[in-house]
Amino acid sequence: MDKKNGTEKPCLSHHQYACLIINTLVSISAFMIPSPTVYTSKQYGALSVLIGLVQVIVIGYLVVKLGLMYPDKTVIEYSQDILGKVAGKIVGLIFLLTFFSVNVLALRQFTLPFQAFVSVDIPYTVILIMTMILVVYVLAKGLKTLSICSELIINFLAIFFILLMILPMRNLDWINIKPLVPHDWGMTIKGSFLSASFLAEDIIGLMLIPYVKDKKKIMKSNQLAVLISGLCISGVTAVEILTMGYERVDSTIFSTFMLLREAQFSQTLERLESVAIAMWGGLVFIKLSLYMFILAEGFREWLGLKDNKKIGFILAPIIVICSMIPQNITQVVRFPNHVWVSYVYPIVLFALPILLLLISVIKKRGEKN
Repeated sequence: MDKKNGTEKPCLSHHQYACLIINTLVSISAFMIPSPTVYTSKQYGALSVLIGLVQVIVIGYLVVKLGLMYPDKTVIEYSQDILGKVAGKIVGLIFLLTFFSVNVLALRQFTLPFQAFVSVDIPYTVILIMTMILVVYVLAKGLKTLSICSELIINFLAIFFILLMILPMRNLDWINIKPLVPHDWGMTIKGSFLSASFLAEDIIGLMLIPYVKDKKKIMKSNQLAVLISGLCISGVTAVEILTMGYERVDSTIFSTFMLLREAQFSQTLERLESVAIAMWGGLVFIKLSLYMFILAEGFREWLGLKDNKKIGFILAPIIVICSMIPQNITQVVRFPNHVWVSYVYPIVLFALPILLLLISVIKKRGEKN
């Protein structure tokens, strides 16, 4: 085991790797995917998520296959081995800019529930800056510490989802999902691309595989994490439709919070959205910290530097400034619903890994011959 920039490499168990993937995929998606998916697919939103899940399971298989061909390197490093230095640098930069956009968007989204549901008059800029300070602190502690925090919060997430499934039971109306068979499969499939684009964030495995100890278990851990995440999001979407009807779900950005607002749990927790906000805060913070580590380490490799912590200090204010660009919640939502689904998902998250895998396989076969 060698040490690299304060992070033991490899330092993650396959279980910790799976927890980081689940955290990344569920953190924002469980709260923000149902509404735009239902807007497109109507009462078949949960089915759309399942179709998107199938797409991502295929993508996940290809991503892990690619990563395992270069088990001790990240995609930033081996893209240059596959394509040559110049083209590899360009591809590496495309991945880094994609990760950067996710971090910027996630940071801005992080503030939205606090502004909408918490009656504390704190400017969102203050929340952005304070959050990023904590993210940089976690970066200094290393990936191992982050993975332990992720394991802990996943336990609370499991309890949260159980409550989310059970509490609204008395309000379910099965008429809300009839007819059971979609009359317009085109809209159902179209709706699947949004959930697939979020679940396809398991592409971060291309940056994390070198840090996993047992490489033989990565494929199983990755696919299981994607499956669990997709089923959770589909389940939440189904419960929201059954409880509130698709008309209310597609008109509410944070429909999951609204679902919990209507649920009651004894006399002491009548406003369960406060629990959801706490869950949101923990999950999204772990996601932000993980993407900061990926960005800092990725740019370190891309630039050929020795220390990733200094890069983190440089990136932090840039991310905060960029996250202030959206002027309102409509602009915050527009990027994932249009740019991410239409361009980033098919090109960067799907086509690019396949291209790298195909070229790599051809080159390795040529070397053998």
